[in-house]
Amino acid sequence: MLRDADYTELRGVLMKMEECYRADGKIGWFKRLRDKSYDRAEDWVTINGAKISSAEDCRLVVNMLSLREKREACGRYWDDLLAAHGVESFWQLDPKEPERVAQGAVASIRRYLDWYDKEYALLVNLMEKARLPIDQIFPV
Repeated sequence: MLRDADYTELRGVLMKMEECYRADGKIGWFKRLRDKSYDRAEDWVTINGAKISSAEDCRLVVNMLSLREKREACGRYWDDLLAAHGVESFWQLDPKEPERVAQGAVASIRRYLDWYDKEYALLVNLMEKARLPIDQIFPV
């Protein structure tokens, strides 16, 4: 759980903490005395109610921050491109893992984006064979 954290600072501190844990298995009191950011980071983050206590915990939180940033970016793109046109907003897709639902729509979105290059030519070809007036149906 994150509490009112400065994510940029937190990421940097977690990387330093991870190095300390990997090197010494702990963060010594002298390091903590000289750099209060370790205590701040531990106050900002808990994992299942416990404070960070290992390199693996640090890596877990860094990965969680990356996931959060990527979800937020994905949500902005989704909402700007699709929700603005009546599609559900990103966070309405699924409250826990909206990117999984969004991923299922990628094939359809790609087809719509590629329609002109891939399917329009086929449609025009079939219309020509049927002797339909393309220029009247699709005026330029």
